[in-house]
Amino acid sequence: MRPILLTVWAVLLASCSAVNFDLPPVGDGKATLPGKFVWHDLISDDPAGSEAFYGELFGWSFRSLPVGDGGYWIIEHNDAPIGGMVAQDRLPASRDVSQWVSAIAVNDADEAVAQARRRGAEILREPVSLGRRGTIAVIADPTGGLFAALDTHGADPLDTDDLPPVGNFLWHELWSGAPDEAAEFYADLTGLTVDAGDPRSDGDQVVQFHTLRDQGRARGGVRTKPDAAMPTLWMPYLRVGDSAALAAMLERVPALGGQVLVPAIARPIGGELAIIAGPSGAPIGLQTWSEDQPSMKEI
Repeated sequence: MRPILLTVWAVLLASCSAVNFDLPPVGDGKATLPGKFVWHDLISDDPAGSEAFYGELFGWSFRSLPVGDGGYWIIEHNDAPIGGMVAQDRLPASRDVSQWVSAIAVNDADEAVAQARRRGAEILREPVSLGRRGTIAVIADPTGGLFAALDTHGADPLDTDDLPPVGNFLWHELWSGAPDEAAEFYADLTGLTVDAGDPRSDGDQVVQFHTLRDQGRARGGVRTKPDAAMPTLWMPYLRVGDSAALAAMLERVPALGGQVLVPAIARPIGGELAIIAGPSGAPIGLQTWSEDQPSMKEI
């Protein structure tokens, strides 16, 4: 999937510059928080099915934007924007490329691209303006992880010490075949520090896990990918309140047109994790995290 997906995003952003896209900002605060995940876009081959699936499962709503020739929606939860959706049929793809693509805040998109290139990353799209949203570039890190580098020009969403609401994005993990190299790349790119955990056994596999931090606040994790044959990817996690709520959701997923890819399993960091896919096939994690568990600042 990766080469086609990368080509699609390169062409998509090239078309953005041609039609002078103007997307809403991702935050209303006056902050620059490099290394923070600030946006999420779903490429879907079934927008109507995806809207119904996430709407029923999490209460998300989808608002169509009149950009280009259409095919873009803002995803809102509790009346707040949390992501977007791109219709795959608006892209030059010859097969399914459904995927969640997460955007990481950077101080300056041009500098981030230059730094990434020096570190051996592949630049799929040079920086392009998205109007009020800021300047974006698409990059594949040296281990193959795809992400967007977004310079919001000082409008990153503000940090809080509160946990995100249930149904919002809670966590992001890079599943990589070279976690040490990947963690160093993102630390160098964004100024985050790396908290290296001790290797641990997971069945027949030895797993290395690193936490990326900004002044003590956890921004994301980098771990050995569960299966050497799978592609390197950034896996976003949505917050679920508790085990009972997770079990109820997983029971509903097939009837809503999705798939349970990985049933609920306990995590060393706490809570339980399951991996599902909506009707488009894009995988996403469901992580239980109750109010009495630590905030991202305390992990």
